[in-house]
Amino acid sequence: MSLGQDYRPFARPGHRLPHIWLDRCGEQISSHDLVSGTNGFVLLAGAYSNEWEAAVDQAVAETGIPLQMVAMGHDVDDSEGQWETITGLSEQGVLLIRPDNIIAWKTERTDTLIFAEFIDILKNICQTEGGRRSRSDESVRP
Repeated sequence: MSLGQDYRPFARPGHRLPHIWLDRCGEQISSHDLVSGTNGFVLLAGAYSNEWEAAVDQAVAETGIPLQMVAMGHDVDDSEGQWETITGLSEQGVLLIRPDNIIAWKTERTDTLIFAEFIDILKNICQTEGGRRSRSDESVRP
């Protein structure tokens, strides 16, 4: 086998969001279409994402950074069941996707501290050239 022929998609900060097919309103779309044309960040959340809605609203209010949340099972459906396999996340996990389709941050946690850290990470990604590494979860420089 030659190099580059055994592609295994995975979701890790610093890497491009892997392509998976999703269903939105009866139409098949690529995971890349979720970010394309938004000119902002997307928080791609698993099916149990209710806790993240308030954090996204607070982040937008505090930072003014364009950010939208897309929830599996609510906004889009993963009919092929690839979300957990490719992201390595459960239904509680989230990915923060930059406007250029690069994964900026990833977490499984859903607690008050992680919501505050999420807002700090978003601010740092947008306000500094180098960004910063999260203490407890994965993040990447812009």
